[in-house]
Amino acid sequence: MKRFAKYAAALAVVTLLGAGCATAPAPEATPNTNAAVGEAPSKPAEGTFTVKIMPDNTFQPTTAWVKAGTKVTWTNTDNDSHQLRANPHPTHDSNPTFGPRDPLKAGESYTYTFDRAERFNYHDHLNPAFGGAIVVQ
Repeated sequence: MKRFAKYAAALAVVTLLGAGCATAPAPEATPNTNAAVGEAPSKPAEGTFTVKIMPDNTFQPTTAWVKAGTKVTWTNTDNDSHQLRANPHPTHDSNPTFGPRDPLKAGESYTYTFDRAERFNYHDHLNPAFGGAIVVQ
């Protein structure tokens, strides 16, 4: 009987210790209505933010969250030229003033200030399938 009591006490200690190691459930995130399927919203940047134009025809990050008034700079890290334009292609109607006049060559940058809350979608005019978004909060 004493042996059973020892095992029961040891089992209770192990159970309590194991319960203390369990992780608490994460708090529910506030839904971000500007996030598209597969996007993971981040804390909005403020002041300045850089998006890299990558050699594999992607933007890093593909979607950036910024606060209104933030200056976003796109830097071309590719050897090929890229020309930023607002969606939709080819009319660029959502913001005809967005984008550099000439394509960005390797190492060149373009900066644009986002003044109001919006989801701004853009693409590379020279390769329209290559796109990204800025979510301004």
